[in-house]
Amino acid sequence: MLFWQFAAFALSTQVGSLFATFILDFVPTSTMITIVRGHAIGFALGFLLLFGNEMLLTSLFLSSVLTFLAHIFDILRSKFTDFANFHTRLYTCAREFDFLGTDFLTPVSVTLLLPSAVVAAQFLFTYMARFELPSCLVRNGSRNKQYSEIVYNAIQCMCFAIMATMIMRLKLFFTPHLCVMAAILANTKFISAAIGRKVSTGIHRFLLVALVAMMAVKGIENIQKQRAIQGEYSNPEQEMLFEWIVKNTKSEAVFAGTMPVMANVKLSTNRPIVNHPHYEDAMLRARTLQVYSMYSKKPLDEVHTTLRGMGVNYFIYQPESCVPHPTKPECSYRSMWDLEDPKNIHRESLCDVYESAFATGNFSRLIPFTVVYSSRSYAVFKL
Repeated sequence: MLFWQFAAFALSTQVGSLFATFILDFVPTSTMITIVRGHAIGFALGFLLLFGNEMLLTSLFLSSVLTFLAHIFDILRSKFTDFANFHTRLYTCAREFDFLGTDFLTPVSVTLLLPSAVVAAQFLFTYMARFELPSCLVRNGSRNKQYSEIVYNAIQCMCFAIMATMIMRLKLFFTPHLCVMAAILANTKFISAAIGRKVSTGIHRFLLVALVAMMAVKGIENIQKQRAIQGEYSNPEQEMLFEWIVKNTKSEAVFAGTMPVMANVKLSTNRPIVNHPHYEDAMLRARTLQVYSMYSKKPLDEVHTTLRGMGVNYFIYQPESCVPHPTKPECSYRSMWDLEDPKNIHRESLCDVYESAFATGNFSRLIPFTVVYSSRSYAVFKL
């Protein structure tokens, strides 16, 4: 968990949920201390296994120094205000970082997962109203209450629901926790306490079997659909690009380009790269912004000087990166750079320069860059 940029938020919600459960007197002090120590040990191990990654030391999970997570707060800020910059646009223009859509509700509803979790939450609400509301106002001294695990999971599920609503990608936390909440319905003792009358074990088991059977109707269908998916990743043009790199460049040649392609270049050719998708690092964000200036309106000589200063030998250009976004005009690189670099807003976009050069075959406009490789989807500029 600690190896992922959003892990700090997930672990923070976990500690926060435990603390809320502790405040409600459902967790003994000794248990809370043990769990916190476990988190501390896990943090220390993660720090060592990541070879002293300073990002962990400045994460929300450990401290309030937020330099390395500033972009995530900027993303959240951009969702509720008109704030935007180059970095937030890179994120929010991707669908997985958009708000959770209503299309999420259909699959979790037809499988009865969401309704089951809602019913379980209603049982918990009833239980808390009947037995815990007085003690929430006046402490009775007891810190060893029943059903602490249910209270904790309910609070944790609410945290994950909020996270998933703001960033769709984080539904990977929310959906499994809906399953945890739905499992509360199997606790006969808790349900009996919640409704104030003993539930017949036989009737309860019958209802559970019926619920699982109804879930299985759509659930088995979903599993079959997933198992039926077959395929093999194939990108011939990228493979030809990598073969050219291996055969025609030195092993120490440094490459720059869009983050996804750079990750593939590193893995497939083992060439050094100056930027990659580890975007939570503040220095890497700044470096990526410099690399992406190849799609800006800055003077080409200025961009060349910037890349040379970074030690870049080759830049991989993708014509598709210059294509306007089909539905969101603000998500094109042209628009992003108009936002980031307003002083050059009236200059010609470098995308237009590239497109003109490749359309006419007049590569003199690209000097001081030299085109050493070109295909429909990729071109390599030598510095």
